[in-house]
Amino acid sequence: TGSEVDANAVITDAAHHVKRSLYHPDLMPGVVIADPMLTRRLIPYLTAATGMDALSHNLEALCNPAFGPMLDAVALQGIRYAREWLPRAFHEPRNLEARVYTMAASIMGAIAFEKGLGAMHAMAHAVGALFKTHHGRTVGALMPYVLRFNRRRIQGKMSEVARFLDLPRYDYRGVADWILELRRELGIPGTLSELGVREADIPDLVERALGDANADTNPVPLDRAGLERIFHWAVRGQAG
Repeated sequence: TGSEVDANAVITDAAHHVKRSLYHPDLMPGVVIADPMLTRRLIPYLTAATGMDALSHNLEALCNPAFGPMLDAVALQGIRYAREWLPRAFHEPRNLEARVYTMAASIMGAIAFEKGLGAMHAMAHAVGALFKTHHGRTVGALMPYVLRFNRRRIQGKMSEVARFLDLPRYDYRGVADWILELRRELGIPGTLSELGVREADIPDLVERALGDANADTNPVPLDRAGLERIFHWAVRGQAG
């Protein structure tokens, strides 16, 4: 999903059920062998999950309000590759061309998220640490709800994405509809309740997400009330 080409790491603290994000220049690898041939036996379930994580890296990096025009350009192309090639890699696992471009999308996402990520990852880390869910499936489940929360700050960028992808609508709604359809096609859960999360779990998850490093770079500043709102939407299936 791109983690092989950056200087970041995420470690699960099993004793406290928390995922901790780390960064250090010495974590940057000297050599990476990114060979799409090695991914052709990846089962559709994992292709979908890791692909949604790669998409989220590009999407959250683009939405990040920090100034980074070159990284924005990389993220935008990464989103395009995910749209064009991830479903094909899912349906045709041994399609090498599809594997090449989905791997490119993952690496581009890792480059782009040097700007930072946001609520999708802060919340997914909290859920994954507590419920031991697959990170990519969790991010995919959360994606439309976080976009809804951020809508007022990201409408311009979503219009840019919609035009670049030539979606039926050149606005936020066009991107949101595409993501909902992509999740259905790939079998990604539509709600957090499908992953075992209940509304009674939300206060604990909010505290964990607030302490995640990715919470600081969300387009709309996150507080307890905001995170509670997103978690409730995600459990109930209120994508907006």
